[in-house]
Amino acid sequence: MEKAEDWRFGGLFNWLGGHCGIKLAKWPVPRLPNWLERVNRVVSEKEAEQLKRSIARGQPFGDAGCVETTARQYNLESTLRRIK
Repeated sequence: MEKAEDWRFGGLFNWLGGHCGIKLAKWPVPRLPNWLERVNRVVSEKEAEQLKRSIARGQPFGDAGCVETTARQYNLESTLRRIK
């Protein structure tokens, strides 16, 4: 599978007019410009590490300011602490 939209069980496939068999809710915000390109962009090594940490620790993902704000808002500060 070369592109995200080729995965027939994904939301992107459905958004582009495919039918994955599941009715998805409408997005609550508009998608960013060039959405397909953004989704299919190769992530850098640094982004990959941030994503892995976010998944493993349950911490918000994004730039530092957004992560801190979201962690405070949802009482997730403990996910930002360094592991000894």
